[in-house]
Amino acid sequence: MEDRKVRVLANQTLGPGICCLWVDAPLVAASEKPGEFVMAICGKGSDPLLRRAISVHRYGPRMLENDPEGPHPEWVTPTSIALMFNADGLARGWLGKREAGEEIQVLGPLGRGYEIDPGARHLLMGGGGTGLAPLIALADQAISSGRSVTILSAGRTASLLYPKEWVQPQVEYVEVTEDGSAGERGLITDCLSKYVRNADQVFLCGPVPMYKAVRDTWKAQGISVPTQVLLEVRMACGFGICYGCSVFTTSGVRMVCLDGPRFDLNEVDWDKL
Repeated sequence: MEDRKVRVLANQTLGPGICCLWVDAPLVAASEKPGEFVMAICGKGSDPLLRRAISVHRYGPRMLENDPEGPHPEWVTPTSIALMFNADGLARGWLGKREAGEEIQVLGPLGRGYEIDPGARHLLMGGGGTGLAPLIALADQAISSGRSVTILSAGRTASLLYPKEWVQPQVEYVEVTEDGSAGERGLITDCLSKYVRNADQVFLCGPVPMYKAVRDTWKAQGISVPTQVLLEVRMACGFGICYGCSVFTTSGVRMVCLDGPRFDLNEVDWDKL
C-alpha cells in the first residue's frame, strides 16, 4: 500500500447523493482485487480528523481489457480507478465536491477482497445503492474469465438503482425495488433465494440486517452455496493499528480492515454485531 495524492479525473453522479470519483491511482489499479478499499482524507486541516473508507468501484485496466476496441471516456486509463460512495455528511460531502484536476490524499489498496473459487462458473451477486460498488468490479473480473454473472440490484425505488447501462451486457442484471417501480417488487433477500439454486458461489455487499436475513434464509431452506460478504464498519486507521473495527468470528476476534472486509457468511457471529 502507499499513501499519496492522486489526481481527480472525473466526478460523476450515479443517483441521488451517490458519487463516482475517477482518480489516477496506479498502485491500486494494478492490484485489482474487487472488495479492497482506500482510506481517503475528506477535508482540509483536521476537521474531520479521521479518513473515510471508500470502496473501489471500477478498475480502468480491466475495463480496457474487456473491451479493447470500444470507445472509452478519457478517464478510463491503465492507471485509473473509480471510487463510489454516498456523498452525505461533512466528510464524504466534501469528497463528493472534488472536481477534475484537483488532488485528494488516499491510502491503499487496503483489506482482503472477494475470492472467486477456481471451479465456480455461475456467480450470483447482490447489493443495493453503494453496495454494488465492489460487485461491479467483481463482475468485470468474472466476465473476463468466461464466467456467467447474475447481479441483483436493489433499492427502495427506481431512482436509487444503479444505472443499468453501466453494467457489462454479458451480465444478467435483475432490478429489485421495494415499491415495485422497477423490476421485481420486494426485498433483495426475498429475490436471492429465487436465483441461488443455479449459483456456484454468492457474493453480497450491504448492511448487517441484510446479511442476517440471508443467513436465516439459507438455513431455513437448506442452502449451502458458498457465500462471501463485505463488512462495512467504522474504521479509524484502515490497516490494523487501532483495533476499532474488531468483530467476533468463529476464529476469534478479527479486524475488518486487515482480516476483511471480506468474510464468509457463516464465519461472522452476526448476533454480536
